[in-house]
Amino acid sequence: MRLGRRWVLMVALSTAAGALGPMLATRAVDAPATAPATATAPATQASAFPESYYWGTPIQRAKQHALEGKPAPEIKAIDWIGGAQTLADLRGKIVVLDIGASWSSLWLNDAPRRNEFAEKYRDQGVRVVGICSSPTGQDQMATVVKERKLAFPVGKDSTQETARSYMAMWWPTFAIVDRHGILRALGVKPFQVEDVVKTLLEEQPETKPH
Repeated sequence: MRLGRRWVLMVALSTAAGALGPMLATRAVDAPATAPATATAPATQASAFPESYYWGTPIQRAKQHALEGKPAPEIKAIDWIGGAQTLADLRGKIVVLDIGASWSSLWLNDAPRRNEFAEKYRDQGVRVVGICSSPTGQDQMATVVKERKLAFPVGKDSTQETARSYMAMWWPTFAIVDRHGILRALGVKPFQVEDVVKTLLEEQPETKPH
């Protein structure tokens, strides 16, 4: 799968209520393409969350839903800023993987809200991990993290192995992993990430040792 800047279009986000949000998600359109009108979409695996939470066509969503409910692929990244991360080390935490690009509008313009989210849920055992996966702009990762003051760990997916493992079709692709290491939601719209996390916190509240 080749994901690059020249295959990009900008699509407006929608809020949970359906109104347009202030941010833009950057979508890689050379990922699994929309099927021709004559093609029959595969049956979409039932997700634990509403289909309105997700990006993509029925075919794209079906491919990503097929990974949900299974052990999340381990993340592979180098040149970590903020400390190297693995899902094995984060077992027992709810993990939000932000698989993105250093040049995407969300990474460049939404750092304050993302930092606020990471801090808001930290004491409840939620961790945000950034993965810079786009093959273009990786040399700018450290600069973007520093200038935008991203306050969570970010690593470089230099081989795009993590992007492929998570069927990343747009930047960013959000993946939410539960405390047991199970991938619960993949391809979620940015404004729906918090709704997924809230659901998992109700299902799997943080248990602190006495």
